[in-house]
Amino acid sequence: MDHKQLVQITKRGTLSREEFAEVENTLYEFIWGRLFPPQILTDDLSNTVSENVITDPAAPKPDCKTCGACCAAFVVVDAENSSITSEKLWAVDSISDNGERATKSILRRREPDFACAGLAGEVGDEVSCTVYDNRPSMCRKFEAGSDRCHAVRRAYGIEPFLTTDEMLEANRKLTED
Repeated sequence: MDHKQLVQITKRGTLSREEFAEVENTLYEFIWGRLFPPQILTDDLSNTVSENVITDPAAPKPDCKTCGACCAAFVVVDAENSSITSEKLWAVDSISDNGERATKSILRRREPDFACAGLAGEVGDEVSCTVYDNRPSMCRKFEAGSDRCHAVRRAYGIEPFLTTDEMLEANRKLTED
């Protein structure tokens, strides 16, 4: 799927699970391919400060209103059980083996940068969340200052990379647990 097809699909409200899988893969490649290489895989990192392994929980918390990296980096944000308006959501339809149809709500991506459709502003500059009061649970659980927060901020060049020694120590800590 090329950039033009991806832009067109961001305008659609409903996708099949198969279409969405292709979109998801393309978005990951497009978004993460433009970023600085992650030093530590974000999947292994905590979303909450209290569970930090790498960052001291007492360290100052980043200012979300000058960041937005998490809103740009995380491609699939499940919006089930939120009251976000449909123009900011994709309805992803799937049919099970027994023929039952299920629809899942996923926050759309905006063009041209494919950040969350609820993000206003430019990542790393001045941003705000237009769905903040109704934001999905994934967003509510993501804490500024968590290890994952710092990792995506580094990937977007908002804060400095870990030194080689810091990266080795971080990986050691993550593999100990």
